[in-house]
Amino acid sequence: VSTQSTGTDIRPMSIIIQHGAQKKTIKTTPNKLLAEVLKEFCSGFSLDPTQWYLEKANKPVDLSLSFRLSGLPNNATLILKKKEANSGKAAIPIALQLPNGRFQGTFTETTTLWDILVHFEKEKGLNLTQDSGVDPNKKNSKQVVYKQPVVMIMNKEISSNNQLRSTDLAQLGISSSGSVLRFMHKYTDHDAKEFLHNDQKAQEEERREKQKEEDLRKAKLEELASQKAKELEEENIRKARVEEWAKKERELKAEAERLYALELEKIKQAEKDKEIQLKIQEQKARQEEAEKYMAMKMELEKQRIKMEERNKQFQDWAKSGESATNEKTTKATDDSMDISQNMETDKKTNPPPTKTQEQDDQTRFMELLRKIDEKKKNAENMIPTQPCDRQTQVLAPSETPFDPKSFQVPDDFFELSKDDFANIKQEKARKDKEKREQNQFLRTREMREREKLQKLRKYKKTVMRV
Repeated sequence: VSTQSTGTDIRPMSIIIQHGAQKKTIKTTPNKLLAEVLKEFCSGFSLDPTQWYLEKANKPVDLSLSFRLSGLPNNATLILKKKEANSGKAAIPIALQLPNGRFQGTFTETTTLWDILVHFEKEKGLNLTQDSGVDPNKKNSKQVVYKQPVVMIMNKEISSNNQLRSTDLAQLGISSSGSVLRFMHKYTDHDAKEFLHNDQKAQEEERREKQKEEDLRKAKLEELASQKAKELEEENIRKARVEEWAKKERELKAEAERLYALELEKIKQAEKDKEIQLKIQEQKARQEEAEKYMAMKMELEKQRIKMEERNKQFQDWAKSGESATNEKTTKATDDSMDISQNMETDKKTNPPPTKTQEQDDQTRFMELLRKIDEKKKNAENMIPTQPCDRQTQVLAPSETPFDPKSFQVPDDFFELSKDDFANIKQEKARKDKEKREQNQFLRTREMREREKLQKLRKYKKTVMRV
């Protein structure tokens, strides 16, 4: 804002304070202390100004200086920093400038101005807070009035006992670099005894209020401590419960793993037992096949022996026929009639074989031997893996041809009887039992394929004779 009344530009002064990602502009005047600027900024963010300080170019700013004497330009940006934990206990050199001398001492930033005056009173034997006298500016007045102690820092004047008791060095922005406090007395219109009496009462009241606040603070601290102890106890109980739950969970997990291992061992043992049973069954099947093969081989051998005996008998019969004929021709004429009759009888009962019949018998014999060898080879190649019931049936042809139109079936033929229901139920129960037995154990792919092959080769082939 600029005005033309004096012919000069009047620009508003301000300071920008940055706190993290937040910035705020504080309006100021040349005589305004930087401590007051900090206090105004902290009040907007609910911060304690005694716990913070301002920094410019990584150097702390003296908060006891006014904006004019701080050397900061207009719209300067200051960084808000938090003080260290032990910074409030640092010794601050303070010089008290009196009209007739100067006294020095070290105090902390929480020391109030009233405590500083009382300290110098006791140390130097001065009367700074309870002095009284007659005001020389009032003529013909003999009233003894109270001399009000006044402390000035820069251009800021603190001129009441309440302000002196409530204002500490941190609020004035006085840091470890120290400062000079100017002291003076001002005459008041209050009677000295009455004012001191009232002031003493006010001090006692303030002391009681402080004691009450301190007691409340201690009670709150004790309550917070007890609450914290209770929370800590609850946290310990919760941790113990969590640890107990974790322990139970670990035990349950270990038990589950143990049971799983036992179940897995049972399954493996069952698989081994099943494999052993399968091997035993296969061994039995092979043994039965071998026995069957040996029986068939023996049967073929018997047939071969019979054929050989028959062939031998045929050859013996042929030889005996020829010898009988020669003997009959060489006998005496006396027995010729009987021999001729016997020969005729033999020819009628056992006629001698012709050459054609002999060739046919030899051909049939060779064909039979060939078929026996073929059956032997086929039997070796076609022995079933498992014995099965062939269920052989012989169906005789009917005398009259079958007419489908003449075949009538009653309606009750298609109704299910009790036996049918029982058979269906029994078959379903058998299939469910097999399915449960199959699902009871874990089976490998090899086991499933083996069962499938067993089902497929149950009836490898069949023979139908017509």
